[in-house]
Amino acid sequence: MMESKKISGKSIEMLISKTLSWGVWMSFWISVVGVVLHFINTVQSDSLKSMQYSEPSGFDMIRWVQGLINLNASDVAMLGVLLMLSTPLLRVVLLHFAYQKQKNKLYQIITIAVLCIILVSVLIGAKG
Repeated sequence: MMESKKISGKSIEMLISKTLSWGVWMSFWISVVGVVLHFINTVQSDSLKSMQYSEPSGFDMIRWVQGLINLNASDVAMLGVLLMLSTPLLRVVLLHFAYQKQKNKLYQIITIAVLCIILVSVLIGAKG
């Protein structure tokens, strides 16, 4: 008869710690690449005056992905910011699965509630 393997508190903490650490470092380095690309583009344009401000037109996923492929500085920096913002969300998702494996119903419900609050916040923010 096989016993279900319990996840220890230490292993959960290590998983979350590594996830947060990797997320922070990856977002940092991606943002640094975006800043470096910005400076390279600025130097190549010979002048800061050649960079003109334009009103943001809203987020367009296809344009953003194309900007990433073309190494557009602001799109690369945005990827770093989005990764930084998504790291805590990933933490909540990982905690939910850990609590599910532990069969801890109360904390499963709490993590689902937190995810729902985040989803509603994002939807409200997208409308605003």
